[in-house]
Amino acid sequence: MRRTFTNLRLWTRMLTPNWSSAVQYLKIGMTPNWSSAVQVVALLIFPVWVTAQVAPGIGEELTPKGFTTPWPFVKTDSNRIRFAENLDPFMARLHELGSDSVRQIRIVHIGDSHLQADVFSGKLRALFQQKFGSAGRGLIFPYRVAGTNGPRDYTCSSNVYWQSLKSIYAGEGPSLGLSGLGIRSGNATPALYLQMKQKDAAQHGFDKVTIFCKDASGDWNIGLPEGGALAPASVQYETGAKRYHKVRSGDTLYDLARKYGCTVRKLQSWNGIRGSRINPGKRLIVGVTRKAIPAPAVEKTQLRPLESVRQESGAHHVVFQLDSLLTSAAIEHQGSTLLHGILLENTRESGVLYNMIGVNGATYNHYNQAAYFLPQLAALSPDLVIISLGTNESVGGRFDGGAIRRDVERLVRNIQKELPGAAILLSTNPDVLKRRRYLNVNNLAVRSILIEVAESNRLAVWDMHSVMGGHGSVKKWRASGLAAKDAIHFTNEGYQLLGTLLFEALMQTYHAAGN
Repeated sequence: MRRTFTNLRLWTRMLTPNWSSAVQYLKIGMTPNWSSAVQVVALLIFPVWVTAQVAPGIGEELTPKGFTTPWPFVKTDSNRIRFAENLDPFMARLHELGSDSVRQIRIVHIGDSHLQADVFSGKLRALFQQKFGSAGRGLIFPYRVAGTNGPRDYTCSSNVYWQSLKSIYAGEGPSLGLSGLGIRSGNATPALYLQMKQKDAAQHGFDKVTIFCKDASGDWNIGLPEGGALAPASVQYETGAKRYHKVRSGDTLYDLARKYGCTVRKLQSWNGIRGSRINPGKRLIVGVTRKAIPAPAVEKTQLRPLESVRQESGAHHVVFQLDSLLTSAAIEHQGSTLLHGILLENTRESGVLYNMIGVNGATYNHYNQAAYFLPQLAALSPDLVIISLGTNESVGGRFDGGAIRRDVERLVRNIQKELPGAAILLSTNPDVLKRRRYLNVNNLAVRSILIEVAESNRLAVWDMHSVMGGHGSVKKWRASGLAAKDAIHFTNEGYQLLGTLLFEALMQTYHAAGN
């Protein structure tokens, strides 16, 4: 093996050294404490550490044996898969990938706001596809049209207004599906224009499109706009209908957030509440829909039909096999529709199809309430389901360990029933603080619940909480620029580090299975 700077591509995208922070200590002339001194040393040494790694050759490891990081608080000795034997069927198929019997490996990663922007899961997708080949972009959703944040490797625009439907409604309202989000249009001929961004276009071309929707019997069409379509430079939004709840005795903001698929912070913002106290009889806003207003550049154009075959579909999804490999397309529907997501595949190549499902504020309970989630998940036919939930359960107002356990068990058992051949990997919740500075003992309780449920239901576990460094470790991640100021979320560098750590843990299991 030769020493090169190849591994720089892997790590510099994950972590960019903060030189300005290091220089500040020199400018202000203060004597840093030992913790600050360690940060400066890490910032200065990090580029040298990157270039000292041994570059992988084709088919070799993307992360070195004896994997380490510049941060001593990251417990790489704990970075392994627990109950790894429960991944044996998946690892066996992964070893056979590329043979006549296994052309594609499908992974579905389910989570909350840690996933919705697709930095954590996007790192895993890049590493898996770099090592095993790419079978396409996977599941996408028009987050921008829905008025929320999302991945940045593709654009999506439209010619009409769409109503955004956030997370999962309880007992009323529209039933949501695979993405935990939905967009609904009452227009006669709504169209969505999809385009992979240039730097990712070659890797994520597609010749198979699956549309997930409430009713697959509608008249769907796929084509290319005559003359092409430009994605808008910006999208404006207008507030739509508000949703209300009359407070009853015993209600809490946490319970209402779980019921209506939002966050406690959103409830406080919508209703001008500063604390957690709510009075019975008060009428609270528990949901606000938004409509996207397309930029004038996006106009409805005639579609140039593509040579395609509409394959056998299900009640809530439609499948098109195309004759050509595309990096952009327009999807049109005759009449009003409720869209749950779009799957883009490249059937010409052998490799990994990595699908992200992430919803800001989501809990296990929210996915349990999505009426079409399980049947549409089955249509993805995953070989491995990774579940990264638990953060919102640990930061809610009222903690109910019994209810959380029941929610976790219900979701994993329903997935096992719907997908008996799929392996399931639970990730424990990350360490987070309450109100940005207080240790959160609920972290430990949620972590224990997830590990116990995994053991009793024959699931594998990646203990993110311990790998971070355990209780209170998020303070060190924040001080090192890896966690955000709220001490709940992570920076781009932190999410990419977590993605690399999980990939390395899975590769340890992969090689052990091979041996």
